[in-house]
Amino acid sequence: MTYNNPKRFVSYLVLLVTLIFTLVSCFQPTPPKKQFTYDESDEINLTTDSNYQIESLQYFEQTKGLITQSEFNTLSITDGILGEVGKLSVKQGKRNYWHSYNFSNSYDNPIVIMNPVSWKGHHPATIRIKDVTATSFKFKIDEWLYQNGKHKRETISFMVIEQGRHTINNLGLEIEANTLITNHTFKQQTFQEAFATTPVVLTQTQTVNGSDPVVTRQKNASNTGFEVKLQEEEAQGSHVNETIGYIAITPQAGTLEYHNITTQNQTNTTTKNYEIALTPREVNRQWYTLSFQNTYDDPIFIAGLQTYYGPNTANLRYKNLNNNKVKLKIQEERSQDNETWHRKEVVGYIVFDANT
Repeated sequence: MTYNNPKRFVSYLVLLVTLIFTLVSCFQPTPPKKQFTYDESDEINLTTDSNYQIESLQYFEQTKGLITQSEFNTLSITDGILGEVGKLSVKQGKRNYWHSYNFSNSYDNPIVIMNPVSWKGHHPATIRIKDVTATSFKFKIDEWLYQNGKHKRETISFMVIEQGRHTINNLGLEIEANTLITNHTFKQQTFQEAFATTPVVLTQTQTVNGSDPVVTRQKNASNTGFEVKLQEEEAQGSHVNETIGYIAITPQAGTLEYHNITTQNQTNTTTKNYEIALTPREVNRQWYTLSFQNTYDDPIFIAGLQTYYGPNTANLRYKNLNNNKVKLKIQEERSQDNETWHRKEVVGYIVFDANT
């Protein structure tokens, strides 16, 4: 066959190649959902792990480090221990490394909150917790599935509270720690007792029933309850049921008395500042400077998003934590697109001074 019009021949050839590519793409199998499995042999204990350092640790007021039974109206907690807080420095050398942390005390049913992640490594990341027992828990820095899972050393504070409703008499401080079960749909949680005002509510998954990375998101907090759900990265979507732990605390600022047992078995008593508060609805993807109400020698900073004005998967990051302020931002992941703009949200936070 002879073509007298070369331009028409080229046009036909381009059309034919396009048609072939279109037909081939129609028969390509749908790529499977990205998954990964946990290798239990990769679990490491922080007492021997070079990836980890304890920066500071403290307890609430008690003769052995925490809150005494005399500080409560009613208390059915073993040895009167309510909880502890601390600050860890850790890096993630591999996605499926799990770090083990041993509590300084034993609890009946501890709830663990460990967020936010600092800003040494800029890849989007959060903290995942599992295997919470009376004496320990496991955690890792969890990057999203579209990333390689390795992460630079970060500083993360944590808070442990015994499950139940607690009142610290001399401070008028109400604390509720409990669990609920939900998935990627919002669930209403009602407090055991109503608070006098809307509390700061911090939430985090306590289990790994679904291995994909996940964060909690909250909305509609009031003095009687709140709503919470799980979010995977946008390219993944749904998530199975997980146990979510929450700690709700009355917003206020003041001083706490801490008792530290020395190596000579002597008790040193110090008074340290604390504050529990909500930011204005001003935190988004730009760095927001949060000025503390008090001044701290060595602040332990725990925080989380309280609202859901921006529905894209996101979590909180921080940097430049010092004695009177910290910078915060909301970081979206980019599994589905590169857009990271996020609406302004309210952040709830807790600051304690390390007992040093």
